[in-house]
Amino acid sequence: MGKQLINVMVDIETTGIKPGCGIWQIGACTSINGAFITFDEVINPNVINQDVFKSDSNTIKWQYENNLKNYQAAFTNGKYSMEVLLLRFVDWLDQLKATDADLAIWCKGTDFDFPILEYAFKVYDIITPWKYSQVRDLRTLCKVLDSPVPYFPGAHDALFDAIHQYKHLTTLLARINTHGGDSAVPVGDEVAVSGDTQPSDIGGYVKAS
Repeated sequence: MGKQLINVMVDIETTGIKPGCGIWQIGACTSINGAFITFDEVINPNVINQDVFKSDSNTIKWQYENNLKNYQAAFTNGKYSMEVLLLRFVDWLDQLKATDADLAIWCKGTDFDFPILEYAFKVYDIITPWKYSQVRDLRTLCKVLDSPVPYFPGAHDALFDAIHQYKHLTTLLARINTHGGDSAVPVGDEVAVSGDTQPSDIGGYVKAS
């Protein structure tokens, strides 16, 4: 009998759009045996080493114009350094691996979150906590099944985005398992997470048990 496959959704908030920019929030979530497990850590963008990680002025402007509440909160609620942020994320993933399961790491696209995270891991000599064969792309799955991620208010909080994307992922995987990916099947809510759930309702750094 093969190992259990655990799908993990990851999302980040950054100071730019290319590898080498700063990361000020990492959000992730998964479900194991009916238990919904999350990771949510924020750092103060001011502690990011600007000599190593470059900010993009257009991205910072966008944050102020479109994500002001979350971005400003990071300056007062942020903890740790960027290195510690990454190490805590790796530790969370290691706890999931300790359940003797195989992980599939999902992001919405492979051209943003993955390369930015992997660049940062390399800077701090942290081993990337996934193999190339574990990388999954929600955007491609949505395209194949002709089912884009529905719009939702409150985007651009990394945990909230990860939860929303995870909900859609579980719906699409359930469609594949039940109907072979038939796009005529309505998209429902297959994961037991309330549609109006806020990140504060889910919690922050939740350890896998």
